[in-house]
Amino acid sequence: MNSANLDSFSMYVVSHKDFDPPAIDGYTPIAVGSLAIDPCCTFVRDNTGDNISAKNPNYCELTALYWIWKNDLSSDVIGFCHYRRYFSTSPICFNASCFLTGASASKTLLSHDLILPSPFYWPTRTVGENYYLGGMGHEEDLRVTRDVVAELTPEYLVAFDGVMISRSASYCNMLVAPRRLFDEYCSWLFSVLAEVEKRIDISCYSVQEARVFGYLSELLLNVWVSRNSLNTALLPVVNPERGFRGNAFDRLKNFRDKAKTRRG
Repeated sequence: MNSANLDSFSMYVVSHKDFDPPAIDGYTPIAVGSLAIDPCCTFVRDNTGDNISAKNPNYCELTALYWIWKNDLSSDVIGFCHYRRYFSTSPICFNASCFLTGASASKTLLSHDLILPSPFYWPTRTVGENYYLGGMGHEEDLRVTRDVVAELTPEYLVAFDGVMISRSASYCNMLVAPRRLFDEYCSWLFSVLAEVEKRIDISCYSVQEARVFGYLSELLLNVWVSRNSLNTALLPVVNPERGFRGNAFDRLKNFRDKAKTRRG
């Protein structure tokens, strides 16, 4: 699928706290939030170079994604791991020996356009409903985002509507992509979010709801993939710090609990 040079692989692991990154060639920890200004931090920091680090409370891990897009200009393949979660060969293997390597990623990208997390399925809700019923944000956020997509890139509107009414999506803002696709995605994503940011008043949002742009981007990644008819390889995502239940069952339970709280 890809004719690009796949020799240079960089897998960035986003974190807002200190941790021991996997000892795998090409894996690079990148600090966001308070960790980025910690004088003791030895990681790559998202507040250097061309950056939007100050927006981390609202853009979440996207401040790291933006830094990579603007400052890593040499990697042929770029991977993005969300808060110490990793692509794995098995949903129940939390050892670094199972994590995606540069060689494996490059081999996969010879027959696929990009790599995404295995989808999460919502049995009783659509993806759009889960966004505002699951405690991530407000229904108005989706309406505003739809308006912006329709105005800036109307060719994406059918894909946007399709993702919102579907019952599954890839989450966590994780992907592995060759440089060309990575650049194309970031250019589209940040142009959409910049306009959405102008139109949403988050002054009364809770701390969690104020992470709106990070949450919206999880859905927009699926929109971008759908619109461009990309051939994706789907891999399990694991979080060694939380174990098996933390990767699926607890996530679903947490969303349900938040929804009950919002409904009173």
